Amino acid sequence: MAALSVRQPQEKNPMSDPVLRVSILRCDASKFALLREMMLEAEADLRPGIEAMPGLLTFYAGADEATLSLINTSVWDTLEHARQLDTFQPMLDAGKRFVAEGAILSGRSCTTPHCGVLGRAHKSGAVITNR
Repeated sequence: MAALSVRQPQEKNPMSDPVLRVSILRCDASKFALLREMMLEAEADLRPGIEAMPGLLTFYAGADEATLSLINTSVWDTLEHARQLDTFQPMLDAGKRFVAEGAILSGRSCTTPHCGVLGRAHKSGAVITNR
């Protein structure tokens, strides 16, 4: 998966378990390039609002051509803070534009701070970009 951008992690309550939120859009191969470009544009518009939300630790947007997937991943300090994206109108509006172009919401997970696979989030400070 090629990462489109990464927000620098912030140290927020290191003793609590973080909450991982993942949203996955899938599409036909014929739509991937268009939707990837739309994602780059949407990410630039959405990022300032997302970064202003309380509790955000890090945010990634990525595209995986092998699985025809567009992925948003964010890490939050609490489940309540992670759920802010459920009602973030610019994100909801962007989602409608993606669906109108043929994207299918394949999965979204934001139910527990105990994701099992990841355990505690590691704050490496790495910055990855494909711009």
